[in-house]
Amino acid sequence: MKYRVVIFVILLVCCFVLTGHAQDRDDSVAVKTVRLGDYFADTPDKTETERLATVLGEFDALRDEGSKLRFSNRKTRYIAPRMVYLEALKKNLALQVDEQDAEVAKAAIMEAEAVFDPVLTLSFAYSESDTNTRSKEIVLQTKKFQPPPETAIPIDPGNPEAQIVAIGWQNQVAGIKSVRTVYASEPSEHGPTKVFNYSLDISQQLPWGSELGLGLSLQDKDVYYDSSNHSYDRPWSASFMANLVAPLPMAKNFGPDSSNESAIRMREKSSEISALNVQAAINQILYEAEMAYWNVVRRFENLNVLIKRRQLLERQVASVNKRFENREATNYDRLQVEASLARTKVLEVDAANALLDASNVLAALIESEDGALEGNIYLPYAYLGLLAETETPDTATALARAVEQRPELKMGQAGIEYSEINRAFAKNQALADLKVSARYSSSQDASVYGYSSPWSSMGFMANPDKEDYSFSLDYEYPILNRALDARFEQAKIGVRQAGLSQRITKNSVIREVEDATALVRTSRSRVVAAVESEKFASLAYDKLVARQEYGDVSEFELLLALQRLSEAQISTILAHIDHRTALTGLLAATGEIAVASADNTSTPLDNHRLAVMRHNSLLTNFIRKPHGQER
Repeated sequence: MKYRVVIFVILLVCCFVLTGHAQDRDDSVAVKTVRLGDYFADTPDKTETERLATVLGEFDALRDEGSKLRFSNRKTRYIAPRMVYLEALKKNLALQVDEQDAEVAKAAIMEAEAVFDPVLTLSFAYSESDTNTRSKEIVLQTKKFQPPPETAIPIDPGNPEAQIVAIGWQNQVAGIKSVRTVYASEPSEHGPTKVFNYSLDISQQLPWGSELGLGLSLQDKDVYYDSSNHSYDRPWSASFMANLVAPLPMAKNFGPDSSNESAIRMREKSSEISALNVQAAINQILYEAEMAYWNVVRRFENLNVLIKRRQLLERQVASVNKRFENREATNYDRLQVEASLARTKVLEVDAANALLDASNVLAALIESEDGALEGNIYLPYAYLGLLAETETPDTATALARAVEQRPELKMGQAGIEYSEINRAFAKNQALADLKVSARYSSSQDASVYGYSSPWSSMGFMANPDKEDYSFSLDYEYPILNRALDARFEQAKIGVRQAGLSQRITKNSVIREVEDATALVRTSRSRVVAAVESEKFASLAYDKLVARQEYGDVSEFELLLALQRLSEAQISTILAHIDHRTALTGLLAATGEIAVASADNTSTPLDNHRLAVMRHNSLLTNFIRKPHGQER
């Protein structure tokens, strides 16, 4: 009895330990989320604060003038480029879905690899059998008969032993009736038969299609070995089993293209594609968010220029009114200035509404809360340094970077490799299924003589009572094999389709890069021309203002100069923004926008933190590497 308790406790402990280990392994993959946005906070400087205050004053004026439908109860929020990137990545639901797909793909790899984990089976069985008593009483009646005379039997004179010399019948009593009990079944004098079975089985899937199974069984059963009902306290017996099934070379499921190995490799490629899809989603989100942000900047700068123009016209109206009172200006001059002021105010209101529309588009990309589109007006800052940057890219270098960095091209290549794995698997499955099986078993016969303990029983397994060996060769091949051959043909077509898709993607990337580099060079030329035009317009306006004191410049000439200066300023700002958006398009075309989003918007403290994260391989998709160096 004590051995039964010990073995049962061992089985329970093994189950709990293995279950706890599996739970610990699941818990160990938990990842702590860190809010990077908390480390990237900053505030506008003095100049930016003044520009923002100018626009806020415009919004207040519009509220006072009755434009409450769009500007009332709207909160203003200052936003820098880096905040746009972080908010877009944090709030974007499509990215969250892609990240979940990547996690599902990783879990699928674990599921496929789990087939090579050993499977442990522990079992305990108890059986009890008993025999009930079933009997019936019957009446026997004897009859009288006359026995025949004794029959003599010849004897062997040479045999000294006693011999039978005659056969006869004893006299029977006639007419006697007797009652006898006949038993159909009788219980054992030792009570019910109780059997305890303990078994441990391990199955292991081996590489290249083979499978190994090992099993050990123990039986605890009381056996009585003689007519005196002696069991000698030896109820234990053991048995061992080993089984190996392996496909033969050049047969189905043999080699690296077997079903299990192919499933792991294909799911690894699926996981790689999912990770690349996340990178592509990040690049697309950053591109859309940055373009929306620069559109807000465009509207914000346009509004600032119009506000400055309106302020200059208001001072000019006051000046011309004063001169009109002194009879130094005509009524026509005064009406011209006032008309120009009224037209500028209309443009100013339109510019404020355009800024609000651009802000709504940006909010749709970076906000996920309900009511966000009606709650915030985004005003940009910390972008002037980015506008000052210019670049004249080389098309060949940009194409080389795109081939190296674009996740879409990497996804296409991974898709080709996935198709090739599937083709090799389909070819393997179309082969004949030829397997060899070997089985060995050894057992102890407790009906002859058992063992006093399970340990002694297992210790004598090397000297069993009975051994069995068996070998078999199985061959299976469908007649005509049309289904598997058709699947192989489909896999070959899939490889060709993946190659064609990759060529289409590569041609599209090349076209995007060439268009982006051409747009960057064109926008760079417009920046140079716009800066020169603004310089000349500013110089002309300053000279006219200086000459106005002498009375030899009309109000109309001054208005034209002011209008040209305002248009030149707007053109310069728009040219810088166009160049910046062209650079953004080039970064998106080469697949480096995620890298640039960290490089172009980080402070020294941010750079230090990024260096630490790069050292720990936590920002693979966000760290720029030299051209030609593999990630």
